[in-house]
Amino acid sequence: MSHKWFPLLCAGLLTLAFAWSACAKGPMVSGMGNKHNLSAQNTAVTFRAVDDAVNNPGGQQVCIFCHTPHNSQSQGPLWNRRDTSQVFARYTSNTLNIKNIAASQYSNTGDASGQPNGSSRLCLSCHDGVTGLGDVFRSGQMGAIQMLGGNNIPQASVASFHPSTNKMKVGHHPVSFVYATSFDYKTQTGTMIGLNGASFTIPKLSAQPQMADKVKLQDSKRDARGWMQCTTCHDAHQNMGNDTTVYPSTTRKVVPFWVYSGATAVAGHDAVCNSCHKLAVTTPAPWPSP
Repeated sequence: MSHKWFPLLCAGLLTLAFAWSACAKGPMVSGMGNKHNLSAQNTAVTFRAVDDAVNNPGGQQVCIFCHTPHNSQSQGPLWNRRDTSQVFARYTSNTLNIKNIAASQYSNTGDASGQPNGSSRLCLSCHDGVTGLGDVFRSGQMGAIQMLGGNNIPQASVASFHPSTNKMKVGHHPVSFVYATSFDYKTQTGTMIGLNGASFTIPKLSAQPQMADKVKLQDSKRDARGWMQCTTCHDAHQNMGNDTTVYPSTTRKVVPFWVYSGATAVAGHDAVCNSCHKLAVTTPAPWPSP
């Protein structure tokens, strides 16, 4: 190969490397830097367990902060966390349609009858800004797992949904409402509520088999109803989106723990939104917007 092509080859490789890094997924939950890995070994994050294998043995594990193989809580799969004690105000606005559709089972009264449920409530067992990160259910005689960086997510932090932040009411997408009845979780098909019973299938996001069905409704109650939950858009175990892209003003990730990776963080973000909110002018909306 002629040496004159070498600089061009290097430039091309650097371009490919940059493009790959810009679209790189985040570390797996067992990896360094994943903020949901609270084990003592994950020294790349602020909130992690105290590294003391003798006096704080639970802190050496990764899955223990959410899961246990035996005697688990009933709220989630092999669930190992205590339920949040907080009462949350629910999202509402003058244009919110679901609050007027009884089948959605959405209540924004702010009382115990209308609280987040399913996987969204599981998320709030850490993200309520009160419950201790190490306060696992199956801690035996050890007591709570001792933590560095603080025992709980600070109430005023970007990751906190403590009621005092009002985020659940005005700042974020509503969760814990029924999107479809006669719902089949495996095929993600059902009868959409509120729109003349139109049948639907959430559009596939990609021709790639591993990415095609990332946006999913949940049916944790096994009652053939498809619920919109935090996990419809977020993957608690790994950020599948562009993990390195942040908002300059806050350094917050554009797609934190996102279920899908697009060519850019913004493209991946919008693709997930458009799975339910078809915003293109020529395409009928499968769900009212907003």
